[in-house]
Amino acid sequence: MTMTKPFTLQVEATPGIKIKVGDRVKKGEKVGLSPDLNNSVLSPEEGIVEDIAFEGAKHMFVIRLRPCGTDI
Repeated sequence: MTMTKPFTLQVEATPGIKIKVGDRVKKGEKVGLSPDLNNSVLSPEEGIVEDIAFEGAKHMFVIRLRPCGTDI
């Protein structure tokens, strides 16, 4: 199922992330680690990173992606 609206992923901030705003990520690409540090967080769709915000209270990054092929 292809998504048409921007979506967010939450990843643990401690190990950092290797993507930046404007990057294109592929479906299944690792974008970070889960908040419990036990699993990889994978992009469910191919998309462009629109925003990365640090949520200090939870010590995580919130990554907003726009699916490729959409102009939202």
